[in-house]
Amino acid sequence: MKTSASDRRAARGFTLVELLVVIAIIGVLVGLLLPAVQSARESARRSSCINHAKQIGLATLLHESARKAFPPGTVYVAGQTDTAASNRGSKNLGWAAMILPYGDQNPLYDALSVLKSASGKVFPHYDWADSAPKRIVSTPIPHYMCPSDVMPSINRTISSADHVAKLNYVGVAGYSGADDATSLGGTPLDFMFRPNANIPADGAKAGRRKGVFGGGSKTKISEIVDGTAHTLLFVERDGIAAQAQSSSPASGEFHRAAVWAGTYNTQWPNQHLANITTTSRWLINGTYKYSPGSLHTGFGATCCFADGSVKFVSGNIDSPTWETLGGINDGDVDDQGNQGNGDY
Repeated sequence: MKTSASDRRAARGFTLVELLVVIAIIGVLVGLLLPAVQSARESARRSSCINHAKQIGLATLLHESARKAFPPGTVYVAGQTDTAASNRGSKNLGWAAMILPYGDQNPLYDALSVLKSASGKVFPHYDWADSAPKRIVSTPIPHYMCPSDVMPSINRTISSADHVAKLNYVGVAGYSGADDATSLGGTPLDFMFRPNANIPADGAKAGRRKGVFGGGSKTKISEIVDGTAHTLLFVERDGIAAQAQSSSPASGEFHRAAVWAGTYNTQWPNQHLANITTTSRWLINGTYKYSPGSLHTGFGATCCFADGSVKFVSGNIDSPTWETLGGINDGDVDDQGNQGNGDY
């Protein structure tokens, strides 16, 4: 049976050139749609991060309501004194561990609360790296982690030897409230372990008070005289994917997130707490490994205030405003010293 010319034309497939053109068009469309898809995903992750911060903020406020004080930034270890240099290596439980029963984490809290250390110390005045509690603090808590963060749920940048679950939200210690006392001219642990004490004389910063969280602190809402809506409770800190531990990391090498168990070494409480100062490396997305920051688009970080409100604060915030937000009673609320939201 013979086929006509019209039949042959109808049966003809795509030429190679036509096929390449179609593939090119599809590639262009995918290239145009992919950024929109990625942006939508990041927007969802940022919303989840804000919701996580709200959950933690609510749990912290419930602790304050039940115990009449916010949890201590770092709990005293039994026998630890203000000036005991020998205790500076202690791994003290922190505020995020103390709010567990107020954030639907009763099983974890109950497991921690019945333990004793090998030396007989009881909860919460024991070293969390002791063999018994160490097994518990390796448990990841989903709402303690930002979904945009690239670090795995076990944070080994603090210590490669200890497998401890990550925390992406660090309590605010105010102006230098999380620095080693010796770097400010004080005695070891003196500054860290004196609740809401004035910082050592430091020029124009003399007399500034710490933030909500400190060593052994029991800050009450009534002590936040600058107003709970204008005082930071905790801020976000991102982490990295690498798990290697550097013995002496360079400043700005990476942000290290934190661990919910507490501070790894009382000499450096900034592992678990955050300084809020005008110093550039301590600003949002600053160069210091323990500065606040995030991997969200928009160059900023999720911040929770002492009234439970949560805001995404820009990294371009005026530095004096940022510093005053960290203090509970420094007399200022914004960069003008006036009541109001300031530029954030």
